[in-house]
Amino acid sequence: MQLVELAPCVSSAAHLRHALREAARHDAAGHACGCSACGGLLRQIGQDVSEQLEYVPSRFKVVRHVRPKLACMACESIFQVAAPNRPIARGIAGPGLLAHVLVAKYCDHQPLYRQSRIYAREGVSIERATMAGWVGQSEKLLDPLVAALGRYMLAGAKLRADDTPVAVLSPGRGKTETGRLWVYVRDDRASASADAPAAWLRYSPDRKGEHPQAHLKNFKGEAACVSTRLSDFDASPLLRHFTAQSRANFFAQGCPGSRQGRTNRWGC
Repeated sequence: MQLVELAPCVSSAAHLRHALREAARHDAAGHACGCSACGGLLRQIGQDVSEQLEYVPSRFKVVRHVRPKLACMACESIFQVAAPNRPIARGIAGPGLLAHVLVAKYCDHQPLYRQSRIYAREGVSIERATMAGWVGQSEKLLDPLVAALGRYMLAGAKLRADDTPVAVLSPGRGKTETGRLWVYVRDDRASASADAPAAWLRYSPDRKGEHPQAHLKNFKGEAACVSTRLSDFDASPLLRHFTAQSRANFFAQGCPGSRQGRTNRWGC
């Protein structure tokens, strides 16, 4: 008989140490001031505590930025502090709302039209086209993070790479075109490395070799396991590229994370 390990049942909220606690005190009704049997005073001898997991629905709020104008009573000069910076110039969306829309779209797979319906139930009307503009302009806000991630990726001793096709809208043509996402992964946990794993994605409109060559031009590592054509990359004494046909030799030499010659989703 095969034993199956079952996931533990969440019957208590005690493990949610990060959650906000709200105490609800329940005194004995009619017994707070005296004993109902003899009229004597009551004293607490203990208490029973139980926890219940609850959910507080998210809500919108409007932040009003008030900037008083001050005038000099002598020369009538006017002074006023500068307006606070906004994530999107002259935009109504705050940073928290932008982050919520992006996380819902890319992490929770909630398309913008569905988000628009969800917000409408809250009494807030936000058109899908408006949120699409927010998503496009938020890309510039994330450029410093993407650049930092790329520097961290290329600073590693090893990386794995792959490319995958992606359908891209072609306005005015009534059809889609095929672009490419180049995926670079740094993950040496199987080699007992303490470095944090990371994935770096770059887009290109086609599969020309100049794109990965530009991505990896500053990479000084020893190996890159690539499941694409070898002709897509420049030969380098420090950068050894392995095509899908040459993976077996790489596994024989001990590819990190490989087990019994099997490949993982990143080609190693």
